[in-house]
Formats: sequence, C-alpha cells, structure tokens
Amino acid sequence: MRSSASDPTATAPPPRSPSACRDRAAALTTAAAAAAGLATLAGLGGRWWPILDLATHFRLHGLVALTPGLAWAVARRRRRLALALGVPWLVSAASVARCWLPPVVPRPASKAGVPRPTPRSVADAGVLRIATFNVWGINPTPHRIAPYLDACGADIVVLIELRPPLAALLADPTVWSFAPVATAPRDDFYGVGIYVRRDAAARGIVVSDGRAEVLLAEDPKQRPSVTATVAWAGRQATLIGVHPPPPKGARMTIERDRALQAAGARLAASGRPGILCGDINAAPWSTARRAVGRTAPLHDASQGHGYAGTWPTVLPTSLGIPIDVCLIDASLSAVAYTVGPRLGSDHRPVVATLVWR
Repeated sequence: MRSSASDPTATAPPPRSPSACRDRAAALTTAAAAAAGLATLAGLGGRWWPILDLATHFRLHGLVALTPGLAWAVARRRRRLALALGVPWLVSAASVARCWLPPVVPRPASKAGVPRPTPRSVADAGVLRIATFNVWGINPTPHRIAPYLDACGADIVVLIELRPPLAALLADPTVWSFAPVATAPRDDFYGVGIYVRRDAAARGIVVSDGRAEVLLAEDPKQRPSVTATVAWAGRQATLIGVHPPPPKGARMTIERDRALQAAGARLAASGRPGILCGDINAAPWSTARRAVGRTAPLHDASQGHGYAGTWPTVLPTSLGIPIDVCLIDASLSAVAYTVGPRLGSDHRPVVATLVWR
C-alpha cells in the first residue's frame, strides 16, 4: 500500500490567502486590546474591591496592547469597537502621561506669608541625594551593591530586603563610604535600613534620631520601618523607609494600604516635611498612593522626569513597573531623578536629587 505522500492524486492544502492572514492578525490584535481594556477598567474598581488593584500596575502595558487594536478599529470605521477601546486607552494614556508632567503642589510660603525665593541653581539651594534600592534578599552578587551606591553620589541610602549577612558586610567601614543610621535586617524579604555617607556632615547634611520600629502594630508579620531626621540647608525633614507587602490577593493588598497609611500618619505626626522611600509595591495609579495621601500630602519625586520603571529587571526601564519610589512633601522639589542599572536584584535602584522650594 502506497503512502499518500507518493500518491500523485493527493492534493496539498491550499496556501492561506493574504486576506486570511490579515483577518487573523486583526482578530488577535483586537482580542489583545479587548483584554487590556477590560484589565484597565477593572483596575478602576480597586478602591472598592482590593483584589482588583493589581490590574492598575499595568497601565503602560495596557496602553501598548490597546493602541494597535484601537488604530485598527478607527481605520476600519468600527465605531462601537473604537469607542469601547478608546475609553480604557484614554485612561491608560492619561496615567502614563502624568509621568512627564511636573507635579501640581502648593508653593510653600514663609512665616510672614511671603513666598520663598526660587533658588538660582541647585548648588545655591543645598542638595540632598537619596538612593533607594531593593537589594533582593537572595541577590547572587551583593558585592556589586556598595560600589554603585558609592559612585552614584547619594548622601543617604535606603535599603530594602536587607538581610543580616549583607547588613554585617555593610557595617564594615572599609567596604563603602556609608555608616548605618537605623537598620532592621531580617531573614525574610522585609528587612530595611538607612545609611548616611560618612562625610555628609562636612557638606551640611546631618542625620539624627535614627530608629527602627514596627510600622503597623496589628501586622501579623511585624514588618519594620526605619525613620530618621534629616537636616540640610537650614531646614529639617523626616525620612521613613518602608517595604509593605505586595498586592497578592485582597488580604495582602489591604495590609499594604494600611502600612502605607500608617507611614504617612507617622510622617504627619512628626511635624516636619516628610520623605517616604522604599519598594512600596504600588504603581503611581494604585489605590495605595491615595492611602498615603489621606495622611500625608506627598508626591512622587519621579513625576516630571519621565517614566521610571524599576521592576522587574528582565524588562527595560521603559517597560518596567515604577514601584521603587521616593515620595516627598510639597515643600521639596526633585531637580533630578535617575534609575540605576541591574545589580543582581530583581529591582533597579533610584536616586532622587532634592532641594527645598
């Protein structure tokens, strides 16, 4: 019996026509856009259903997925589809565009009610550079951390996922140029620490009152925070470093929001302008940012400096999620904001250059 492969009467399947390929591509593009649109709209419900807040972290990715589908619908004059995709596209586009817009904050006034003069330059203003880095508790190359932080010009460093071995290494003055101010190393992924450059006082930066304490009393894991008072250019601010849990399900999302709200309340209670640094596991459009805002009027130091994705490092910064932050009081301005390289962690470091308004 001969096989069909040698049968001269057997016919090969007809090649797909170009129109069939286009139709299939259009269907896949539309399906991807529809899924992204649903996820974007679902994220808007995060304030009522915490489990949906996770969807807010992918606004940029939703925008990327929505754009081809919306363009196809407009080109084909599919008005209903264009409208259905256009609404979430506008939500995502507006969210991402805010990264390039300067923050709208009230201008602080002096005690006499006269606005403070605008500094002529960064040098005149008195600069404070703060680096924040989630080093990753299982970082395979911890020896790369200290050299980068030494070289980036930071005056203060806030480290997240600080474990006892790394804390012991960084306590050695021969390893780097920083000294510990307040540290709470742990064997899990919630250790934190504040470090200051040893010659910071010579440049007019004084860090004092460093302490480590549990951020939220009812937290079953008793996750710590670190706090310090920072004085420079004749004024003082309160700095807090935190690492709340990620939004994995409703319970952990609620725990994250409560932790950030507690951090904001602690800053407000200090009576000084606040600075909140760390891996807060919340994108700029997350409900957690509003939780902080209910207790302390902070804005993101990265706003106005473009999109600054920090996690995960397998993606470029243009596609990462900006969850490693420096949130600052309205009396402060970020004149520069940079995202660092991959240093063995799944997060990238960020460096904010701050001046008083």
